[in-house]
Amino acid sequence: MTMLRSMIVAAAALGAAPLHGLAQPEVKLEGQGNSRRANSRAKIDAIQNKPFDTGLLGKLSQWNGTALTAESMKGKVVVFVTWASWYKTSLDAMKTAQRVADAGVGEGGSDKGVIVVGVHHTKGFEKAAEAATAAGVTFAYALDTDNKFREALFSTQDPDFYLVDRAGNLRYADVETTSVEDAAAYLAGETAEAAAAFKPEAPKPEQGKAADGEVKLANYTQPDAAEYKSAKWPAHNKSELHAGDFQGKPLPKPLGKEKFIDNAKPDRTGKVTVLDFWATWCGPCKMAMPKLDKLHKESKDVVVIGISNEPENTIKTFLKKSKHAYAQATDQTSTVNNALKIQGIPHVVVLSSDGTIRWQGNPLQPDFDQVVKSVVEADPGVKARRAAESK
Repeated sequence: MTMLRSMIVAAAALGAAPLHGLAQPEVKLEGQGNSRRANSRAKIDAIQNKPFDTGLLGKLSQWNGTALTAESMKGKVVVFVTWASWYKTSLDAMKTAQRVADAGVGEGGSDKGVIVVGVHHTKGFEKAAEAATAAGVTFAYALDTDNKFREALFSTQDPDFYLVDRAGNLRYADVETTSVEDAAAYLAGETAEAAAAFKPEAPKPEQGKAADGEVKLANYTQPDAAEYKSAKWPAHNKSELHAGDFQGKPLPKPLGKEKFIDNAKPDRTGKVTVLDFWATWCGPCKMAMPKLDKLHKESKDVVVIGISNEPENTIKTFLKKSKHAYAQATDQTSTVNNALKIQGIPHVVVLSSDGTIRWQGNPLQPDFDQVVKSVVEADPGVKARRAAESK
């Protein structure tokens, strides 16, 4: 029996009392502490801990399995996961969702009151059944017609998880995949009365804002140059760069000329930054985007920024069809691009927290992910930021 199932079964044995003995888990939400996503997170927070709009179920069609209704939701914990048959990261999340579904079934097939529902992207649904079978999915899923369900919940990138408690409230919105099982187990242990009585904690006061409006971390002091010099950085890229080689040096021209789409300028304090130079017409650039998006979403130590020299409207039009979580900017002056002497894209530079280029090259190179991981592990600024956040 899995740990999650054990928690749910134990809760049921106690008459489905709140799991206070286990303590409310620390549920991580997408976009928290990320100033680049502050606007979208604020919208999500506005619908969290409020009654879930059951009218959104009308946006779902072509059900595979029993269709969810407002009536069937009553008194149940419902876990929604957005996914797409063509996106590997979301297929991995479906396996997490299946573990939640399995844990919601007790010994002998008894119902513990947990319903899991997959919400498929409007594209690629013709391959959904094949992908779901390959992932071992047995719970119901449906087509998100014109992605209206996602739009209403401010979902920007699959996979996203939304958990509704037994009182019908959207308790956890846009949950990080690593927190889903704990969150579901905790909600499964509540009665409807306990869920209705739940009061969210008051938000913590901000740690302070810089003049540009970005949230800055209190107690953080960037390490001195000697610590960066003595750190064990990964080897420089010896492959053909299609650009000037500036590894081990700061950017030849500083950032600042670029305009961030929707003013989504990220806070890079104590983080590794990956700058991705790309264009909407570039096939390899688009191939690299899911990889960069996964990197950005899965590591709080990394900030990914896409930079194109195309007009803002061109980029916005592209992003409507190819949404992802990391920041995008336009710089029609190509200031940094030209200074780096970039001749071929995609081209990325990996900056340590002191602004030094530790690696540059093509993000599709097989060792790219490991290089970024190595930079994070070596970066003294990342360690200092983590220490400040733990205080």
